[in-house]
Amino acid sequence: MAAWPGVLAWFLGLGLAAARPSAGLGLASARHPSLAAVAIAARRPVARRARPASPVLMGATIDVLHVDEVGAATGPDGVDFNSLGLLAEPRHATLRDNLRRMGVSGPNMVQAHSAPLLLSGRDLVLHASTGSGKTLAFVLPAMSNVVEPQAGVQLLILCPSKELAMQTHRSCTALLEGSGLSSLPLVGGVNVARQEERLRKERPEVIVATPRRLVELALGNAKKLKLGSVRAVVVDEVDDVLRPPHAADLRHLLAHTRRAASDARDGARVQLVFASATGDAPAVRAAACELMREPALLSVHRRADARGLPPTISHGVMRVRPQKRIESLKRILSMEPRPQALAFVSTAQEADFVAEKLNELGVADVMPVRSSQERDERVTAMQRLLSGKLRAIVCTDIAARGLDVPSLSIVVNMDPPDDGRRYVHRAGRCGRAGRAGAVITIVSSDAQESAVRALAAKLGITLRQVGVFGGALRWDQADDDATAGGDAGGDEPTTRGGSVDRLHDGGTGRVNPRPAVAAAARKSSGEPSAARSADKPRAAKTKPAPRPDKLKPPRSAPADRPAAAAGDRKRSPAPARKQPQPRGSGDFTIL
Repeated sequence: MAAWPGVLAWFLGLGLAAARPSAGLGLASARHPSLAAVAIAARRPVARRARPASPVLMGATIDVLHVDEVGAATGPDGVDFNSLGLLAEPRHATLRDNLRRMGVSGPNMVQAHSAPLLLSGRDLVLHASTGSGKTLAFVLPAMSNVVEPQAGVQLLILCPSKELAMQTHRSCTALLEGSGLSSLPLVGGVNVARQEERLRKERPEVIVATPRRLVELALGNAKKLKLGSVRAVVVDEVDDVLRPPHAADLRHLLAHTRRAASDARDGARVQLVFASATGDAPAVRAAACELMREPALLSVHRRADARGLPPTISHGVMRVRPQKRIESLKRILSMEPRPQALAFVSTAQEADFVAEKLNELGVADVMPVRSSQERDERVTAMQRLLSGKLRAIVCTDIAARGLDVPSLSIVVNMDPPDDGRRYVHRAGRCGRAGRAGAVITIVSSDAQESAVRALAAKLGITLRQVGVFGGALRWDQADDDATAGGDAGGDEPTTRGGSVDRLHDGGTGRVNPRPAVAAAARKSSGEPSAARSADKPRAAKTKPAPRPDKLKPPRSAPADRPAAAAGDRKRSPAPARKQPQPRGSGDFTIL
């Protein structure tokens, strides 16, 4: 009972801290006033830190920057790498040249606002939308702080998958080329002895690794990897690394790295950075409380962002019959100009099946990617997609993390994702770096469509009906109850106010019945159709008289039954032909 007053005071203090007004440019920094005043307004590294009122992250620093939707891919006016303290010394000239060669002329919003915090050594949770430049945001400050080449591993980047690790390694290699600094990937599926040899010969400053392989090399019996020189650890796609089987490995690696750095550099601490498009999740906050010292959560999103997705992505749902799913995917992949796409399925078996069926339908440049594949097959598929030699990859969620293909414009959910986190990471493969993209979720039942619409509402996504006509996507507002007028003839849909009257059968299974109903009404009333009345009158066709030798004698009535007179026999009237009754609502009805 003696502890209850202290607990009550702690809760009251937390509530008062959370109730304080935000300070400076939309920064909720009641616990860290210097973060708003110095890091954002003055664009300088944080020189002074106020200790948090409590050791938990509840109500912690969240930097929400509202930028206009058009210029969201660029940084603040007048801010360049040099003014931020990034790569500002003469020894960084090669890195600056490499950035220009990569097409990076200056920092974007994520990089501009994260640089002061990272350069100051602060532990940080970086929450920004997919394709927003998070990799450079955490690599550039680390490279600016590198003491000298060949001084041991100084930046450690952990990734949940081999594919993401290899992609991050390629980005680091492009940045470090010719500078005397190097990056080395350490992932599973590669000969360990060969990796140990490369560690000894290359002595890299940056290591990009999967947790399990890093545990084998740093904590195994051989202990070939020394981590005493590490200055920063970055956990990319942290929400995935915090799940089994990576979670335990992450904690072991952090404890070992901090202990090794403290012993090797006289009590030096290791900076910890979490990065993800879903970095504001409760599990990530809890892990930051547990593993970080005075953590800050930096959330950088555009005004139109939907929970980590850029506003350049359009989201659609395509309703098809179950047997038309693969055919509908083929129609999407056959559009002009030919798009590059990722098609997501639930299981490895279905990835193989869908890719095989697409090949049978004439779409040859499609390959499956799944976790059970040999590493060489997966690497080959990814390289072919990156080089533009593949039109599409059919994959499980293994490819949804961090894959950066600039030309990728469409994501197709063959199997709808079952949670928002999975939808965000799938959808984030397109529309990167300000480019346009489309996410199409294929559904085959009312239950599936309802679930997808509920998920979209939760994520703040505008979900639209979509079909394929004339080799292009046609969009219709999802809940538009307006009825378009006019007959929709031919192959093209009739539109009114942006709504589509007729969607192809393989795309939605819904057809506008108005032209058919109107034609049936004209036929029953004897009114000639407009097309027939415009034609020249045709000569009536007469049936030729039968040849005399082919005439048959009339059949006589049976003897026990007298022949009925022609006027006595009554013919039963033919049943009236039932007109089809449309069902459905709005612009789309089903016969």
